[in-house]
Amino acid sequence: MPKILIIESDSKLGPQLATDFEAAAYDASLSPDQIDVERYFETSLPDLVLVDWLSSGGPEAYTRLRAREELRRLPFILLDAPATIVPSMDEPGLVLERPVPAADLIAAARSLLRRMQPPGSDSLIVVREFELDRERHRLRRSGKYIHLGPLEFRLMEFFMLHPGQVLTRQEIIESVWGKRVTAGAEERVVDVQLRRLRAAINHGGKRKDPIKTVRGQGYAFS
Repeated sequence: MPKILIIESDSKLGPQLATDFEAAAYDASLSPDQIDVERYFETSLPDLVLVDWLSSGGPEAYTRLRAREELRRLPFILLDAPATIVPSMDEPGLVLERPVPAADLIAAARSLLRRMQPPGSDSLIVVREFELDRERHRLRRSGKYIHLGPLEFRLMEFFMLHPGQVLTRQEIIESVWGKRVTAGAEERVVDVQLRRLRAAINHGGKRKDPIKTVRGQGYAFS
């Protein structure tokens, strides 16, 4: 279970955030102030830190943690941070403005953690009859090569790295396109590429479609 430290002094919001993340299979710890943060890092190291910038001690805790060399690559999600706070490539993170639905916040955390994972040592990904060669940028289905454009290839790679998992449109956007888009726009962007990908891998509808639409949630590579 990924460990997440939540820095939030609100007595109602903090426990609710922890409950939301625990329901999504995270090991969530709540730190209401900077002193507790220092104590936490004496015995534990999280995979991600969520900071409410408006919380008591939030900015101070973020500054102190970022100053520690061993924590420079620790990913942060900052809620309601000022526009001047822009995480760099060397200091990974996201800045989100409230209100953020719990599902979107958890999806952002999952996407950020996924980007922090080192690339797989194997260039070949195999899921049932599909073989994706990441090094040669090739896809085969039942031994037959399928031509994909760059975006369709990255989309297929993302699905094959997470077989059976329901992936939201926002997760797909952030992992394949590497950015967040406005509400509603992600549906159009993802659906256009999905139509092209499905047409290619299903040979124009002649083969069974492995990409399932999960109503109200997203898509899954079955």
